[in-house]
Amino acid sequence: MSSLIASLAFSAPWVLAALIALPLVWWLLRALPPPPRQISFPSLEILRRVEVEETTPARPPWPLLLLRLMLFAAVVIALSGPRLDPGVLPDGRQPLVLIVDDGWASAKNWSAQQQALTYMIDAASAENRQLVLTTTTPTSNGEPALITGGAAEIREAQAAMTPKPWSADRKATWDRLKEAKLVGNRKAVWLSDGVNSGGAIDLATAFGSGLTLWRPAEAAAPTLLRRPARAGVELILKAERAGTEQAANLSVRALDPNGAPVARTEIAFDAGSGAAEAKLTAPIETMNRIARLEIFGETTAGGVYLLDAAWSRRKIGIVRLAEDGGHPLLDPARYLIEALGPFAEIETGPADQLINSKVDAILLTDAAGSDPDTRNLLESWTREGGLLIRFAGPRLAESPDSLTPTPLRPGGRALGGPMSWSEPLGLAPLPATGPLAGLTLPDGVAVSRQALAEPGPGLAKVTWAALADGTPLVTGAALDDGLLALIHVDAGPDWSDLPLSGFFVQMLRRLTQLATNRGSVDRTQSPPALRVLDGFGRLEPAGAGLDQLPGDESDQTAGPTLPPGYYGQEDAAVAFNLAPSIETLASLPKLSNGRTVIYGAADVTRLGPWLLLLAALLLVAEFIATLGYSGRIGRLRPWKNAI
Repeated sequence: MSSLIASLAFSAPWVLAALIALPLVWWLLRALPPPPRQISFPSLEILRRVEVEETTPARPPWPLLLLRLMLFAAVVIALSGPRLDPGVLPDGRQPLVLIVDDGWASAKNWSAQQQALTYMIDAASAENRQLVLTTTTPTSNGEPALITGGAAEIREAQAAMTPKPWSADRKATWDRLKEAKLVGNRKAVWLSDGVNSGGAIDLATAFGSGLTLWRPAEAAAPTLLRRPARAGVELILKAERAGTEQAANLSVRALDPNGAPVARTEIAFDAGSGAAEAKLTAPIETMNRIARLEIFGETTAGGVYLLDAAWSRRKIGIVRLAEDGGHPLLDPARYLIEALGPFAEIETGPADQLINSKVDAILLTDAAGSDPDTRNLLESWTREGGLLIRFAGPRLAESPDSLTPTPLRPGGRALGGPMSWSEPLGLAPLPATGPLAGLTLPDGVAVSRQALAEPGPGLAKVTWAALADGTPLVTGAALDDGLLALIHVDAGPDWSDLPLSGFFVQMLRRLTQLATNRGSVDRTQSPPALRVLDGFGRLEPAGAGLDQLPGDESDQTAGPTLPPGYYGQEDAAVAFNLAPSIETLASLPKLSNGRTVIYGAADVTRLGPWLLLLAALLLVAEFIATLGYSGRIGRLRPWKNAI
């Protein structure tokens, strides 16, 4: 009982001063008895009930008086904002530092976190205590917010607060508090998201035993969707979680561009494990429609992974005039099939058959490109919006034709021949703005022969990859509405080690992804923001002041000016996700000093609504009692005059 009374607090204690008026109310109620009884006209009944001695009401009966006094007291106490406060506010009179995590991980428990913040503000207001509010995510100026003031100013800042779709930066918050001389011998409350990130330990220890840390329960800790992987007709989903104590099953939905679910799977976490995988299997038509993966019920930017056209399983055609029946290792088309087979639907045959099959891109080997009719047909198809990827070889090197992004020098260049180099050459660093930017260059790949481009002022513009001496390895250029790319070596291993490397697979995947763009996007420019995610994982139109998406993936870190979302044009958008910006996802360690509170375990109980309910019930009881004492309810005797 003593602990219950000790936890009682009031949001507006000054209202309790109205209880001083209870004696006056008691006096007024005594002077206002119930209305006189109303009796029907029958004269005999009136005469029978007439009392000989005349009486005058003096005061109401004590039960009615007690009901009215209780009603008045209940309303007054309810308006004073009483609550049972289990110590949400640290003791002391000095200004209290409130630290609020407002990154992506806070969105899952945002309502509980904001309710706890409201408790702090109300308690500080009742004590007329000054507050310092700071957040842990950087704003547009690169620093966390810092607001000082009373309850009114902090409530205004709270109303504008919302989760951000990027990670918290506790180190920046700690630096900001140190700069403002707010660390050390201070009392602080940290409303955390439960995730351990850079600077979290320093921030937690800065206040020593004066810190109260609020955190979600392990089961309510946030989960992060990692980049999935394609494995044939399956999509391998990967997820990480901050809470690892219990086993858990999560449902992952795949949505189409209109937000309609098209597939679903379950990810199972074992107890003690922070990572899990699951397979999502669907028909190719369904897989190509997936634009978004989301953890059902997670409602955070980290619980969403956006997909773009690069994830579609494309239909790729490889021109083959006829099966020659030779050894597979001597067939250049075989290396293309092996490289793209796990990621695309491969169809081989004559050019007209591939065009009628509506393939997304066509690959043309040197032997297949020797037919003029085939080249003419493919040129027309490319100009109408197709993607043609062509490979050089002995025929093209000796007798160049016009279906190339840049003019070729007859004869090419070979090791030990005319215009040769003394030893095979490796690859030069990839251009930072080309379609192959960001790919990892292999070690040990050597080129011994190539189709040599004619030097000219426009050669650098169409060069997407080059050898160590600067001569082009891959060139590409728009051809009317389509796109034409040329690999300056053979598709087989006769001219280079490239077809035997993993870079060959990456390069072909990246080039075939250009099929969706149809040459309509300027690939030398970084795309602007189109639609971005908010902290709850919802897409919304991009606002002003956002950066363009860098071509170098190492510079793509989610932040205030580069939120996750879609960048580019509506018909050729590039997905930028939060997950690559997060190295690891782990739970906050337990504090060695201070106090730890779980959201929901130390909630404040507001007594005002219950007292108002009690007042309403007392009002009904008073109304019924008044009817009874005035004779309108036969079971209650009318009250007598007080003596």
